[in-house]
Amino acid sequence: MKSHIFYSTRDLDFIRACQAVLKQNPDRQFTSLLALSIAVSRSQAPSYYVDPDYAYRIVLAIRREGFIKGSAMTRLKWAEFYRKVTTRMKRCKGESLHEAAIHVAAFERADSFFISPECGVKILRTHLHDPKSDLNDLLPAALVIKNRRRRFRHYRKHLQ
Repeated sequence: MKSHIFYSTRDLDFIRACQAVLKQNPDRQFTSLLALSIAVSRSQAPSYYVDPDYAYRIVLAIRREGFIKGSAMTRLKWAEFYRKVTTRMKRCKGESLHEAAIHVAAFERADSFFISPECGVKILRTHLHDPKSDLNDLLPAALVIKNRRRRFRHYRKHLQ
């Protein structure tokens, strides 16, 4: 089982974190969605958003090979995860690697969301298309995105 099954949960937590940042800093003017995404993606995340068994297999691979392949963000995430697993094993004597990995995956908070700022912008844009979104009220009007797809298609028809 891969970690992508938790993307919807991660996205909702990311949106909640955006709302919290905007509510806590009403004076701070974000000039773009990218600026907001950068600020929030570096904040602490409630979870690692991975299946505990998948996390255990990754921890085994790191222990065996010393590293994991992937993007820089993926390597950072798993290096932090592995560090937390080994710290837990030292703190809780007698706990197996499997038990420590499951505990970290299920109960520990991640140091950041481990998503690129561009991915954060995509999450924000998807959420902003919902007219009922609370985020629309918190953002400056210039950053609220209206659906331009229809207008673009309509415009293209006139060009033909």
